[in-house]
Amino acid sequence: MVLPSGLAVQRLCVGLSAPDLEDRLRILLRDRFGEPATAEAVLRELLRIEPAELAPGALLLHAHIPQVDRSEVNVAAGAEGVPVEGVDEPARVLFVLLSGTDQPAAEHLRALAGVAGIARIEGIVERLAGATDPEQARRALIPSEDVEA
Repeated sequence: MVLPSGLAVQRLCVGLSAPDLEDRLRILLRDRFGEPATAEAVLRELLRIEPAELAPGALLLHAHIPQVDRSEVNVAAGAEGVPVEGVDEPARVLFVLLSGTDQPAAEHLRALAGVAGIARIEGIVERLAGATDPEQARRALIPSEDVEA
């Protein structure tokens, strides 16, 4: 798998057409946490830090939150990008890294580096943004030699 050992993809939301960054994040977080109040609390925490552009069309948002015990990646993607202040190209893929508040900083930094590495894979943004279902997006994150027949 492309992801570093110990880092799991928790949610993949694809085909999103929400008009702005907050709305796309809200959809992803409500899917992940279920409870709207929890999703809103996590959204507020994510928006405290400016997103980082990992590649054209791909952004990383990250936070330490009490709602998770270990690092996880959540991905929101859509063919149409959303404008983000300070970023040249509209964001089509959002990588959301969530780490537990008790996790050591070194683990969070390793997870950040792992997610950044994913965004550098040639064609990954296009494959994720063009995915029509979560399974197609998940396959984009797994090299073909790792897929069991």
